[in-house]
Amino acid sequence: YPKTKTKGLSFYKSMAITKQQLRKVLKDRINKLSQVQKEKESNIIVNAIKQHPAYSRAKTIATYYPTSNEVDLRELHKIHPDKHFFYPHYHNATYHLARTGHPPQFKTGPFNLQEPINIIETLSAKQAKQQINLWLVPGLGFDQNNNRLGKGKGVYDQFLANAKGITLGICFQTQKVNSIPTDPWDIPM
Repeated sequence: YPKTKTKGLSFYKSMAITKQQLRKVLKDRINKLSQVQKEKESNIIVNAIKQHPAYSRAKTIATYYPTSNEVDLRELHKIHPDKHFFYPHYHNATYHLARTGHPPQFKTGPFNLQEPINIIETLSAKQAKQQINLWLVPGLGFDQNNNRLGKGKGVYDQFLANAKGITLGICFQTQKVNSIPTDPWDIPM
């Protein structure tokens, strides 16, 4: 998201807040956004990504199918079928990244998330770390030090540890905070 001064949650700087507490605060903030506001911000973010030099250079892109409370980046795949887009895919009790055909097709998978069904190839976390040029990573929150607060399952931390590609954290403006509590295994953007 284009950089702007972070608003709100500054009072948390002086007191300890747990990740679980911050997740609740951020979920409440997101739920207050109207659908029109989410679409407007999603369009702004998609346009910013399209102009980013890392996106222009990238041939392989890790992205996601948005939930109702995430930035919608699906337009990128629609307008750039020449790039290889990979989506999280849960198979055999492990997350992989799956490249889809064009247009991509999805179904509801485990954890009630949309997963690709027209899969061309899959990458293990180890393969993805070497082959993905650009990671478009959703999160519940991001702070000024590029720390990310996810949903708490550590899926992206596993993919991003020692990854070679460039990572861009994706969120609505209201999800930006001054500080996020971190653990040693958390991977900054």
